[in-house]
Amino acid sequence: MIGRIKGGLAYVAILSSMFFAAISGSSAATAAAVGAIMIPGMLEKGYDCNYVLKNNGTVSLAAVLRDEKSGRSLEVYTDLPGIQFYSGNYIDKKGAKGMEYKDFHGLCLETQQFPDAINHPDFPSPVIKAGEEYKTTTIYKFSV
Repeated sequence: MIGRIKGGLAYVAILSSMFFAAISGSSAATAAAVGAIMIPGMLEKGYDCNYVLKNNGTVSLAAVLRDEKSGRSLEVYTDLPGIQFYSGNYIDKKGAKGMEYKDFHGLCLETQQFPDAINHPDFPSPVIKAGEEYKTTTIYKFSV
């Protein structure tokens, strides 16, 4: 499950429909501190889910990753309506110079339109017509 992510990652908080994924020993107190609730794994093997953000198209804080041991953190801001959280469920591969990557050795936070939005008229439209300008903002802020 997601708790096997390596590297001392303390928690991931997706600030959407009150989502919180506990990773490597995070507690309910930590979840409450970021205004979220803890939920079990969404898939049999990790996460690969899109979450609805409540940002009304304004650049807003969408997710936080924090390593409580080192103090490293990542904040993701976006004006897009969704964020995909993928927990590296199927990474088990060899990389450059023989580096081994195992399941859960990484994760992705991908800001985006809603998957399958083209087939749901009640979702924000992902369609950009010829001649239209498309502009969106996503900020990845790293700190220690």
